[in-house]
Amino acid sequence: MTQQKSETNQKNIQAVCLTVRGDFNSYRISTNIKYQRSYIIPTKTTLIGMLGAALGIQNKELEILFKTVKTNAVLISLMGRAKDLWLVSKLKVDGNHEKSPIMREVLVNPVYMIYYQADNDMILKIIDALKDPKFVLSLGRSDEMIEIKEIQTLKLTETKGIASFKNTIIPFNYRSLFLAYETMPVQRGTTMELPEVINIPVSFEYDSAGRRKVSESKDVTIIYELGIKLKDSSGAWSDGKRNLFLY
Repeated sequence: MTQQKSETNQKNIQAVCLTVRGDFNSYRISTNIKYQRSYIIPTKTTLIGMLGAALGIQNKELEILFKTVKTNAVLISLMGRAKDLWLVSKLKVDGNHEKSPIMREVLVNPVYMIYYQADNDMILKIIDALKDPKFVLSLGRSDEMIEIKEIQTLKLTETKGIASFKNTIIPFNYRSLFLAYETMPVQRGTTMELPEVINIPVSFEYDSAGRRKVSESKDVTIIYELGIKLKDSSGAWSDGKRNLFLY
């Protein structure tokens, strides 16, 4: 009886969930210059930017989406990582050019589950926009297009107590709630990546000329294939298969 009552009291919300696949995608870590590493998960600004392209809005109108839409992504599969070498010409003050090699990390064939949560009216707009986007949809650079494999509306259920997370972003420093790593089989040549705490922009504001600046940033944790268990998962949600935070 106690267990049934607890399940009944769990909160539910509606979210738009889309499965997307890319050929080559990258989400540059802004602190890297010569060797531009990529986040393995698209951050909120990237996901809201893609939604803005679907809705056909940009600049000042995007500021509203940052405030009214919560989002996140979960990596489902990844074929691998590649390195992309560029030779960039920089114009110097004296008019001469300076060539500088830059290497980019690129994700190969990533597949994501992307979640958007908002009020009911916005959810309907999001679904319509994703089915018939105003602009080409991309994740990362403008030429890194994605294919939407499926769009669905899911009921997300709040998680309580201990819960596991992997291949996603947790919108805070995980250390205070860390309980244990998930067990995973280790094979010769396997590389295990530990959770990475970084500070990222989560919203932008735009001036009249369309120039943007960071209006809010926060510490987040990128969780890789080596999942973790949190001793308190308050604020997280489950679609029945995956646990995630929306931010």
